[in-house]
Amino acid sequence: MDGARGAERVYDHFKRFGTGTENFNDFNVSLEWSDVEAITRTFFEMGLPEAVRLERARKLAAAVEEFAKSLN
Repeated sequence: MDGARGAERVYDHFKRFGTGTENFNDFNVSLEWSDVEAITRTFFEMGLPEAVRLERARKLAAAVEEFAKSLN
């Protein structure tokens, strides 16, 4: 990713988006964290193994944080 960072937003520049004769102009894409979460959730719902592992890791991290809070 050759993008830049903004206030809680990531920008990426896609040079010559498309292939062959469908090679269109450059595009800039701006994503917020909520966009990333929505994309990940969609991949999870599709059953992609990487997204399933990521969701499990997210739930495990949340459980560890809750456990750590209970120790204090």
